[in-house]
Amino acid sequence: EPHPFFQLQGSDVFCRLPITPSEAALGSTIEIPTLDGPQRTTLPQGAQTGQMIRLVGRGYPVGQGQRGDLLLELEVVVPKQLSDREKAIYEELRQVERFNPRAHLLTGP
Repeated sequence: EPHPFFQLQGSDVFCRLPITPSEAALGSTIEIPTLDGPQRTTLPQGAQTGQMIRLVGRGYPVGQGQRGDLLLELEVVVPKQLSDREKAIYEELRQVERFNPRAHLLTGP
């Protein structure tokens, strides 16, 4: 039966790792599940959905003390419901942010 989180790819273990918008934008140290139990790892500032993080030697055992890697595919997940405080913070961010990921679409090639 397939595991709900981990997928085996040869000796490597793959999983999609949901992260918050603030963890993605600011970077963060988070706790992640591994085959050996929880482990802390660092997300880089500016992490993107689809970005891969490789934890060497944290995958499936292949014998003689060797293991594959744990491959984490980041997925930035935006909350569907926000508290009033969160809404206010996001609104403030909207007023001051300069980043526009669609700017190149509006100016043409």
